[in-house]
Amino acid sequence: MQLPPSRIVRVITFSLLACASAASFGGTLESWKEQCKASPEVVERTGAIVLADIERGMSGMAGTGALPVLGNLAVEEACLSVVASGEVGQPVVVVFAGVSDETRNAVSATGIARLRSFYEREHLAERLATLGINLYSQRSGDKHRDRVYANRAVLAGGVDHQRSFAAVGKNLCVISLRPNSMGSYVENQQPYVWSMLGAVDREAVVESGSAWEFWHEVGHCAPEKVANLLSDTSESGAQLSQWNERKLAGMDSCRPESAAKLWEENVGRKFRHAKSLSDLKGTPDPVAMNRFIHYELIKESLADRFSERVVSARLTGDTLSCKDPNQVEHPWYVLRLAWSVRDPDARYMTWITPWLSNKDESLQHQVLVDAHEGLMTVAAKRLPKPLVSHSVNSRAYYQWHSALPAPPMS
Repeated sequence: MQLPPSRIVRVITFSLLACASAASFGGTLESWKEQCKASPEVVERTGAIVLADIERGMSGMAGTGALPVLGNLAVEEACLSVVASGEVGQPVVVVFAGVSDETRNAVSATGIARLRSFYEREHLAERLATLGINLYSQRSGDKHRDRVYANRAVLAGGVDHQRSFAAVGKNLCVISLRPNSMGSYVENQQPYVWSMLGAVDREAVVESGSAWEFWHEVGHCAPEKVANLLSDTSESGAQLSQWNERKLAGMDSCRPESAAKLWEENVGRKFRHAKSLSDLKGTPDPVAMNRFIHYELIKESLADRFSERVVSARLTGDTLSCKDPNQVEHPWYVLRLAWSVRDPDARYMTWITPWLSNKDESLQHQVLVDAHEGLMTVAAKRLPKPLVSHSVNSRAYYQWHSALPAPPMS
């Protein structure tokens, strides 16, 4: 007699739960559900926990052998991992950012505060290695130190993120979250951003900000599945595929043999015939330069839309229809807009995507250029001059400086 799918899941997971985390959860799906429901950190990010969440998550993690990892996570981390894995149908490991006890004993509090992101990534690389996780599939070796080096290479991208990030590995995705809530973080650590939000938006960020953040990172773990999920209401899936092809074509020029050829054909020729320093300067194609930024923006937008949909379904119940396409209305996008004023970076300007739809590549670029200039104008009026100067000299600005006009400073 063939067992129904839910029964098959129970048979698989019951046998594995005993070795995965029976000590923490009692070894049953029902006990998992009750433990997860009792965690404020979990409920704040996922809403109500039902048995189906646990079943789907366990099934997704068991398929790749990732289930035993749960037994070495904190209760809140394990619950978030299971629910996230169930939502996207593949293994997701969620961890809260932290600093190792060794670092706390050896480094002063001031030193840790100044290099917190570095110490947190180092601790995460070690912790994942202890769990047997190797995020970089091309890195050979099964020793603990090899896994640390491999994980460190992948996690290096987390330096760009102030709070949370997703690192996609060979067989699973790791999400690093801050333990404190998004609302508390913005209110206490980003006062200028907080001051740009209205009362309704502030309330929404306090109530749902952590959930939007969490599900945004989950969306990064499975962009293809997210694109398929959103395909009925969004063109982002097709855009993602299109930009990915262009990104890969651009990356081909970075290969050693291609780079050498380009040097010989372009820079080498200029060098041989140059009569002054000005002759060595090229004229970059701003559209080609910004294809990478466009691609990253589309990925961010996909993750945002996925988060908006999941949070609406699981927590808030807000309708996603009847929105004015000419206004930034959703509190998450209002927060994104405030962040863009505080720290302009075109890759994260997801609030602008409605104005990019159905436009050709060069016009999309011009919209982003105009928006960036507008952000710098607003920043000059709303922020202290030292902060504006920092934005002007930031990495994000230099990524754009060849194509953007100088920001107003008066």
